[in-house]
Amino acid sequence: MKPASPSWGESVKLAFTMTDSIVIIGARYYLKGYEKHYGRLNETLECRSPRDMIGHGTHTASTVAGRQVVNASLMGLAGGTATGGAPLARLAIYKVCWLVPNRENSEENACFEEDILAAIDDAIGDKVDVLSISLGLGSSQPLPIEKDPIAIGALMAVKNNIVVACAAGNAGPAWETVSNYHPWVITVAASSIDRDFLRAVILANGVAVMGMEVKRAGGVGLIFGKLPVMGDRAVYDTHVLPATEVSSSDVLKIIQYIRSTKNPQAVLFNKKMTLLYGVAPNMTSFSGRGPNPFDPNILKPDIAAPGLNILAAWSEGTSVSGDVFDNRNVTYNLQSGTSMAAPHVAASAALIKALHPDWSSAAIRSAIMTTASTINNQGSSITDEHGNLASPFMMGCGQFRPVEAADPGHIYDASYDDYLHYICNLGGSTEVIDPSYKCPQEPSFNLNYPSLAIRGLTGTAVFNRRVTYVGSVANTVYNFIAKPPKGITVDATPNVLQFQQVGQILSFTLTIRAVAGSEYLKSNYGFGSYSWTSGNLSVVSPTAISLK
Repeated sequence: MKPASPSWGESVKLAFTMTDSIVIIGARYYLKGYEKHYGRLNETLECRSPRDMIGHGTHTASTVAGRQVVNASLMGLAGGTATGGAPLARLAIYKVCWLVPNRENSEENACFEEDILAAIDDAIGDKVDVLSISLGLGSSQPLPIEKDPIAIGALMAVKNNIVVACAAGNAGPAWETVSNYHPWVITVAASSIDRDFLRAVILANGVAVMGMEVKRAGGVGLIFGKLPVMGDRAVYDTHVLPATEVSSSDVLKIIQYIRSTKNPQAVLFNKKMTLLYGVAPNMTSFSGRGPNPFDPNILKPDIAAPGLNILAAWSEGTSVSGDVFDNRNVTYNLQSGTSMAAPHVAASAALIKALHPDWSSAAIRSAIMTTASTINNQGSSITDEHGNLASPFMMGCGQFRPVEAADPGHIYDASYDDYLHYICNLGGSTEVIDPSYKCPQEPSFNLNYPSLAIRGLTGTAVFNRRVTYVGSVANTVYNFIAKPPKGITVDATPNVLQFQQVGQILSFTLTIRAVAGSEYLKSNYGFGSYSWTSGNLSVVSPTAISLK
């Protein structure tokens, strides 16, 4: 089988070194697919074991379940007490990605389909509770489900009531770039946090602004300029030379200065950490975005979590920069990507499962999604990298809130058979996935999903939903509130839900209509939401709608 190469420019190992701050109860590694394709592993660069020789797995795993560590920092940056999201959880490690032979850059990895499936199969057999998968398949076109190892493996995991949190990929800000887009996984986008690392750059003309090949050529420092499309928020990277990143507007200042003198010079000052820095969260420019390239009627990503400049543990099997010519080792490093965001949500899922061991994976996903926030630390709506209003295609339901997710009011549940029925409704085959399942004869099916997307609405569309009450107070009433995009009406029947006891399931029908003023949706999506409210509690579902 062909290699499932990462779809973003970072290593994707699912393993890490043993440290005092993380409890590992088991670790496995998978090489058969890799060695069938490339030949025997080069053990001068890699380790034939679950040991992390890249750092990525160490970073993501400690984000999930790292124990509390005081005075953690990256060479003095981001200093403080570090802890994982679920520090009492225990970790099982499954290493499936390996260095591509004859490459100097440790970010080039190959992850083979059969190795991924074998790892997930073992995880199911080991009876894990949550799978955190910071891995995406490198493909310009969506794969059929029966040829997608993460999709198949995750569905089998969900069949065994395992929650699967996956990275949304780092191919943003272009639209339709989200990875891991199937409805049985939690697809996690990356947002910023209110901490930054500022380094002043003073040009010789007095203007202030905020690579190994450069070193070989005699360079002593690097200044990276962001493209306008990527926004101005810096992504921290460690380099073999002193380096900094500047905004696209500052790039123009630097170029203007270089052109104005025969001997351009600049001074890079030490970085300084700044807390409570600006508006947060914002959606990062690199985070993969919707619409869903596989099925545009399933809204993806699902949720947003911190993924910019995240401090977490790092493997001493690699250098701080990942460059083979760099001999600096650290135990903590700063990394950015949806790989960093997914383990935050995996940790939240682990905590919810500890509180509610009888909840299904879909129930836990629903709780995380419907309790999310779309408000930043300034009390305004979350924005993108340019300060524009962030849409559900960037952040799903919004920024995750683990405390609120523990008590969501009611949830949208779904079963393994529901997902098979969903595959049938798409015109797919379940023969490879589950030969015992026969597609029903019904021509249509509404998957009970916590969000709603419609590509190509014509006139009126009707969707069926059911919710399960998981609150603690009997005789609770929820009222329906719709905030549809302009030119769309969203109605619920009934528009009041009265739960008489915990565990009660009630159904409702959503009717979506295009009315006057909706013509703009023929070339654009309109975004809104609907919610069920009871007192101060709201169960919120985002919507994304376009016209045919």
